[in-house]
Amino acid sequence: MDNQSVVVAELNQTYKETLRYLFSLQKFGIKLGLKNIRALCALLGNPQNKYPTIHVAGTNGKGSTSAFLASICTEAGYQTGLYTSPHLVDFSERIRINGSRISSADIVRLLERIRNEIDRLHCTFFEATTAIAFQYFAEQAVDIAVIETGLGGRLDSTNLLEPLATIITSIGLEHSEYLGDSFASIAFEKAGIIKPNTPVFYTVQHDDAKRVIEARAAELGAPTRTIASPDTVRIHDINAMTFECTVFGELTEFVSPLIGAFQARNALLAIRCVESLVEKERLNFSSYSLKDGISNVLAHSGLSARLQQVQSEPELVIDVAHNPAGVEAMLPSWLCLRRSEATHLVLGMLQSKNVREVLSILAKHVWASVTAVEAKSTDSFSPDAITRIGEDFQMQIRCATEIASGVRNILRHCRAGESVLLFGSHYVVGEYLATQQNVHASVDT
Repeated sequence: MDNQSVVVAELNQTYKETLRYLFSLQKFGIKLGLKNIRALCALLGNPQNKYPTIHVAGTNGKGSTSAFLASICTEAGYQTGLYTSPHLVDFSERIRINGSRISSADIVRLLERIRNEIDRLHCTFFEATTAIAFQYFAEQAVDIAVIETGLGGRLDSTNLLEPLATIITSIGLEHSEYLGDSFASIAFEKAGIIKPNTPVFYTVQHDDAKRVIEARAAELGAPTRTIASPDTVRIHDINAMTFECTVFGELTEFVSPLIGAFQARNALLAIRCVESLVEKERLNFSSYSLKDGISNVLAHSGLSARLQQVQSEPELVIDVAHNPAGVEAMLPSWLCLRRSEATHLVLGMLQSKNVREVLSILAKHVWASVTAVEAKSTDSFSPDAITRIGEDFQMQIRCATEIASGVRNILRHCRAGESVLLFGSHYVVGEYLATQQNVHASVDT
């Protein structure tokens, strides 16, 4: 083995050890509050204040909206940071600049810089990760960074920002043990990212959520704009959609590789946010940057597993719809292109999700087959448990003990014109992708 190979092997081992340490911080669970992240960022010289940001919160759609925003900024020529969670296969997917992932060497170096403080404060995984992202973007002198919240907003580790704008995507009843069990209580947490006199863009919400967002914005003097889906959404195929909207006074057609009315709404959230910042002379964009940003969103963000076609013959599509609202948003797009009777579903969910409601949605259609799988994470619903719940809806659900082999078996028996749709938690989709890439998936909640 030559010297270069030895160095690479040593770095790979150090990176694995770093990730082991980072994921070990999950033992501290989820801590809502800003004390620890303030201390970590103070140690680093408050890197989050060294570049402009756009802050994005929401239950569903915040990952796609963040990706659209980052892609538009990249197309406009800005050095653009993007911080999202969770990842699918490798931790480095969370921290990107112009679509390129942070290097393993940088992760190792930045973690080591704050490790003593992490241990002293008993910081959580997300607190440590957020500090690393903030510092990396500062070191790389990004022109702007798009920052997605982890959980909630008000007490989320990302909420140290003083952003150019805030965005709140669709709000659903999720993580109620942390955020409350009503639309109003969850909206209160999401609206915690709103800052004084800073524009807020949000999607059409449940009335209770809308009242909370508007009230918080009015209290802080933050102008609001509600965004609905465009009326002209046309889905052409699994990876092609067009929609129209007026931008800078001109009717413009956009082409998106992410399909569905909900994705058109996410794209429009990003477009309206950028349009507003251009009008206020906070950013400099052209309509071409907007169009190319939407069409090139996958390349500029690394976003994946949003009705993503993995193979065509027989067809396999993956999606990370992992809660009732996500499944309800995803299914109409799928069913306008493919028949349910010709679709084999493979799903796996976390115990923290409302599997019963997800199955009640699926039970409204006739499927070629339904198979339950289980990721290696300890808090996954067992396939047997999913099968038992399915019986309440007269659903016959098979079990597969291993995700990749289960999918392969279904693909082998697919008839002409049939498809396999694998969806659910990031754990499930991430583990499947990892087996195809022959790497170890490390995904957290």
